[in-house]
Amino acid sequence: MKVLIPLDKTFCSSVAIDSVLNGLWSADTEFEIITVIEFIPEHYSSYARYLDAYYEAEQHLRHQAEKFIESKIQLIANRFPHNRVTGNVMIGPAADTILARAEAIDANLIVLGTNSRKGLNRLMLGSVAEKVARCARCAVEIVRYKQVVQKGTQTKKVLRESLEPA
Repeated sequence: MKVLIPLDKTFCSSVAIDSVLNGLWSADTEFEIITVIEFIPEHYSSYARYLDAYYEAEQHLRHQAEKFIESKIQLIANRFPHNRVTGNVMIGPAADTILARAEAIDANLIVLGTNSRKGLNRLMLGSVAEKVARCARCAVEIVRYKQVVQKGTQTKKVLRESLEPA
């Protein structure tokens, strides 16, 4: 079984990684963790003098993402020492890049977190999880959290949804 785990540095991703860490996986399960850097394409940069700064920023983001992925690889490898765990930093539109990577590795499952935006926020910002769930050719587990406010304190409640491909 091949499991793709797209992560970023949000709480939603930490909920997804916790779901994987708490799962029961066979010894032949392979995990691939990816993070996607969504960067402004070069053709939108109208001033050549800014290209050096653009490339420096991209390299800095890539370096930070590689360190982040490496820490998550270690986390899963420590929990599942007999399983193969790899990681990858990718650049592109998040949902499309996740879907393409799932196809490329022939993933059986994608596990990702979502922040469960609703209304105008969802319309304006989009939903990577929704697009992945709609378009993936494999099973998708969406792990979301809901903030519950109780008399001035916030608690987070984890909800899981598993979706089979259409």
